[in-house]
Amino acid sequence: METLRATAERMLLVLELTCRPLNWAELSGALGLDADHGRQVCRWLTANGYIIRVGDVVQVNDEAADTAWSLADKGRSWSKHRGVLGIPDRLQ
Repeated sequence: METLRATAERMLLVLELTCRPLNWAELSGALGLDADHGRQVCRWLTANGYIIRVGDVVQVNDEAADTAWSLADKGRSWSKHRGVLGIPDRLQ
């Protein structure tokens, strides 16, 4: 199993490259995550301001179901610093 850091970086990359919020099924499917590892990474990224929940949140067994995840400003900044964003600062 990869490290939490590696999973977190891959999750940020997927969210950036899809250009839209992803629900848990889409995100975990795209990354091939097991539920516990993925939720741990989502909690850390949320708690540290890299991703945000968007849309309606339905609580099921103390977990957010049907939640979509998107990059927060800090996540976009991380991606841009990493060179992931293919959009220039200014259009020529």
